Amino acid sequence: MTDSADKRSRKRVLYRFESRIVADGYPDIFPEIHDISMSGVFFKSQQLLAVGTRGRLTIRLQCGERREQVNSGFRVQRVVEQPSENQPRGFAVLYEDIDTDSSITLFNIIKYQSGEVAG
Repeated sequence: MTDSADKRSRKRVLYRFESRIVADGYPDIFPEIHDISMSGVFFKSQQLLAVGTRGRLTIRLQCGERREQVNSGFRVQRVVEQPSENQPRGFAVLYEDIDTDSSITLFNIIKYQSGEVAG
């Protein structure tokens, strides 16, 4: 496989839930989460942030009946202006300065969403 998505080092799961982005020079935005991994998130959004933009993000996740919140700094790594069949318009961010509790929450939600939890 030659697709760049196949070269990712972290498992990504499709996930849609609440999010909030705060970055200097931009109004607060509430993009839709397209997919999430332990290293970052791809947000589906008509409003795009420039590559290199830094800020804070809040993600509200749900695992079964339990709700969790992830807070982290971020840096925009990639922007998709023209959507394709497999990739919506939006931007990808890498987490920066994520706290231990948020990291544990991400690990658990990714494991849950990927079907790796024994039932």
